[in-house]
Amino acid sequence: MPSYLKYVACIATTLALASSASAQNSNLTKTELATFNEAIELAERTNNRAAIALLRPLYERHPDNADIAYNLGICYINASGNPDSTLYFLKRAEELTPDAPWDEQRITNNLATARALQLCALPDEALMLYDVIDQKDTAGLFSEITQYERQVSKTAKILMSNPVHLTMRHAGNGINSEWNDYRPVLTTNEDTMFFTSRRPKKTADKHIIFDDGQFEEGVYMSVRKGDKWNGSTWSEAEAVEGLIPGRRGRNGQETATAISPDGNAMYLCQDGNIYVSHRDSLSGKWLPAAPMPYPVNSDFYEDWAYITPDGEELYISSDRPGGFGGKDIWLCRLLPNGKWGTPVNLGPAVNTEEDEDAPFFHAPTNVLYFSSTGHNGMGGYDIFYAPRNANGQFEASQNIGYPINSADDDLYFSPSVDRDRGYYASIRWSQEGKAPSYDIYEVEFEQPEQNTMAILASKITASNLADVRVFTVKDGEIIAIGRPSPNTGRFVTIVAAGEEYDIVATLDTDTLRQHVSTLKSQSYHLLQQPVAIEDFVFEDKPNEAFVNNESLTANTGSTIDGDDLPYTVQIMSLRKILDPKLIRGNLEKDKITEYRYNDGWFVYSYGSYKTFSQALKAQKQIRKTTPYSDAFARNKKQYEKFTKERSGIRNTRQ
Repeated sequence: MPSYLKYVACIATTLALASSASAQNSNLTKTELATFNEAIELAERTNNRAAIALLRPLYERHPDNADIAYNLGICYINASGNPDSTLYFLKRAEELTPDAPWDEQRITNNLATARALQLCALPDEALMLYDVIDQKDTAGLFSEITQYERQVSKTAKILMSNPVHLTMRHAGNGINSEWNDYRPVLTTNEDTMFFTSRRPKKTADKHIIFDDGQFEEGVYMSVRKGDKWNGSTWSEAEAVEGLIPGRRGRNGQETATAISPDGNAMYLCQDGNIYVSHRDSLSGKWLPAAPMPYPVNSDFYEDWAYITPDGEELYISSDRPGGFGGKDIWLCRLLPNGKWGTPVNLGPAVNTEEDEDAPFFHAPTNVLYFSSTGHNGMGGYDIFYAPRNANGQFEASQNIGYPINSADDDLYFSPSVDRDRGYYASIRWSQEGKAPSYDIYEVEFEQPEQNTMAILASKITASNLADVRVFTVKDGEIIAIGRPSPNTGRFVTIVAAGEEYDIVATLDTDTLRQHVSTLKSQSYHLLQQPVAIEDFVFEDKPNEAFVNNESLTANTGSTIDGDDLPYTVQIMSLRKILDPKLIRGNLEKDKITEYRYNDGWFVYSYGSYKTFSQALKAQKQIRKTTPYSDAFARNKKQYEKFTKERSGIRNTRQ
């Protein structure tokens, strides 16, 4: 069932045009009638703010004109932002026509009034009016609508009776304007916000205006000033232009949807396609964005992309075939060859027959945030969240709650690293006389800290940063695989505070490791900045790995003993790094060799032997005296060939 607000907008045009005829029979002058008809034409083109500007003076001169009152109410409900005005004018139209028959037009008027009651956070009154409508609608023409809206009102009652304890702040005039401002995208440390606005650009033609009275979408940037968590202000927003090449005037609009943890890659959408722009490491300027390849982009509409901090997963919103209806959320995974895999639909726990949009995956807690018109909400778009379980499946979506959600549209939720705060766009009550529009809000949750997170930051120096991989390891288990920024070498990873980790950086045959202990006091919430760890520096040197399947060098540069012997015994393969303390049996630690692959597998072999029979003898002894009953002899050249094909590296345990 589509949002009723869309239904009102559809019906309103027909009624508005029809009411023009009755207005001619009122006491409007010829000039006033022309103004009225101009307002109706503007409303038909969805420019409700301009229509309201024409109708309000007419109503002040003719407060007993039901047509003017009704159309003002319809314009306000379609524009949103002033639900009290919507309610006033629709009720006024009803008061002026008490004897009108309960035909489709009067029922539609009362449906709009009930919707206005929902927008004014009066669900009980809305439910009572739906009762009246059902009684008058003897033919049952609107029963599907009232049934849907009853459920919306009941959901609103439940959520409003159990509000989320939080502080909500308007992001301020540095970011918000009289135009639509939405899609907040923040850097990891929350110091810089990129967002989308429909305001006129200083360098753009201010006469380029759309039918709805707003200007084309553009990306803006603002920097936080002062204390981050106590009502801080934001700098005056500046336009970020030239992101997508080839744009002229109204040929397309661009919006930012995600930014990499180091702030050097921005994901954008324009005309139903996803783009990526990188920041120049020297000038700091954003380079022209390039479209993402198929199958991320398709012949259908993609209007949102969010990439996880490790760069391995891309969540998109698309109406491509194979979904549940409307826009669905899909997941693309980065393949070992560096290309994106085919998008996979997230399934019925997330997607519905209506629209799902604006995904944000919070990697530290495995929770997906998104907006939807199809799940059980308060009306319009609501914000929901869905946890991902250990099997990689998303569980049933939950409403994030009131007052974050309202009876109007609430979208683009972006939580902080520690989930103590969030940023999103909403249409809220506006001051009388202010044009209704989306604004950006900050929320700070008033709850005890849970799962506090720390941000670890470092710089990696290497001749080829693109080939560097960084593993975050906890208790021997790989919990994240990432890459440094190809422009700056900056690397950022997010971990739970109060734990110990190994950060392992690999390049070709080199491995650099750091052990990091984090304290609860090092949580990002308390420090308001990343925890700096030592830089990783890979020295330039000849790469001897995999040369004719012969010489291999360890991270120290010394030749591994026994490399001229062709056979070895593989003792195990794991999805984690093996702690030498855990190796059991009478095995010499310095004879264990570790093979690591970019897909996260670790393979361990023991010893080097001149003949295959010697390797078989060692295999038998290992099976007999150690827990490694699956150990088997193999030719090292074959093994090294296999390692090379898997883009692995090889090191001796030190």
